[in-house]
Amino acid sequence: MKDMQTVFQFEFSNWIRKKSYWVVTLLIAVVLLIVTSIPTISSLFSGGSTGAAAEGGLRFGYSFAPGISAEEQRELAALPSLQNAGAYESESALCEAVEAGDIDRGICFTGRSGFRMIANDLPLSDTTAPTVASELQSLNQNRYLAEHGMTEEQLSSYHTLSVDYEITTLGSDASTGFLYAYVGIFVIFLLISFYGGFVASMVVREKNDRTMEILVTNTTSSSLIVGKVAAATVLSALQMLLFVLFAALGILLNAGSYPQELLTMLQQGISGSGIAVFLLFGITGTVLYYFLFAAIGALADKTEEADQLLMPARMLFMVAFFLSAACLFAESDGLTRAVSFIPFTSPIAMFVRVVISSVPVTEVLLGYGILLASTALVALCSIRLHAVGVLNYGNRLSLRRAFRLAFQKKQ
Repeated sequence: MKDMQTVFQFEFSNWIRKKSYWVVTLLIAVVLLIVTSIPTISSLFSGGSTGAAAEGGLRFGYSFAPGISAEEQRELAALPSLQNAGAYESESALCEAVEAGDIDRGICFTGRSGFRMIANDLPLSDTTAPTVASELQSLNQNRYLAEHGMTEEQLSSYHTLSVDYEITTLGSDASTGFLYAYVGIFVIFLLISFYGGFVASMVVREKNDRTMEILVTNTTSSSLIVGKVAAATVLSALQMLLFVLFAALGILLNAGSYPQELLTMLQQGISGSGIAVFLLFGITGTVLYYFLFAAIGALADKTEEADQLLMPARMLFMVAFFLSAACLFAESDGLTRAVSFIPFTSPIAMFVRVVISSVPVTEVLLGYGILLASTALVALCSIRLHAVGVLNYGNRLSLRRAFRLAFQKKQ
């Protein structure tokens, strides 16, 4: 433990004293401050502001508010989107059916020109409410044409029929959590892509200048790699925390220039559980990848060779990144659930899933248990491979031979 602490302090202090670390950190922080100030900057040069078919496979239900005649009920129930929908006697019964998962969307009609849509989790790509509104508008238009003997051209030039609707989300609304999910994806991406290569380069550099021979005679191989990974984790976390603080400062200073919809999204899009999941899965996931990159660095003799060996690991992480990003727009929960349990994708995917949908606590705990166990396994393999590879010069080890040597006997 003392050796690991010594390695941690050495790596941390060595890196924190570098001017390049602070230059890059402050530069990105200033850029974030400028980006979050764009609405205010834009307002100085501008005088104004800006303001299909239903998804297949969804189960619908509908009800009618009191006071709607039997004739109106028959017309509304005949809308194309509700052909296979179930009828419920009241809005409260409709809510209970949605909450229980019996149906995916509930439509409560308040009349021919308005309705309330009830959903449990609302994905970003959902088009149900606009589709029903369009069908209702067509119904009203046809009725108006028949009653007044007008053509469609006369109606469009004379009168505009509007439909009002509101959406009630019982679970999570992906539109409010989208921004945080998007930012969270890129935070984890920067942590792993930048500092993963940093960990590998530290190991390769020490092999090149032969300092590794001195280090391993004064401490254990496990203390070396764990200390390096711990230092990289703390350094990356501190840097990202500084970025978040600068971004938050920029938003607070320029809140008056932001659209109210965006401010509402920022206020409602994240919760304590979302933050907890991001920290647990994000930190544990970065540690998993840092151990993986450190082991690969130990098997390389030169920086150029390390870059080649790191390619499969980087490709693996890129696949995890794109799969997690795809969860933001996935129409089915199947992909999101699957990648939230795979240890190499769950550091990002579970956070995305939590902020855009409702996730049972048991599934979050199961996903974290799998990730934690996988991280421990990767750490063990990394320590063993590090012990085999750090003093191997000249003779390139294949991955198969490195594993055989690593687990042949206790290192």
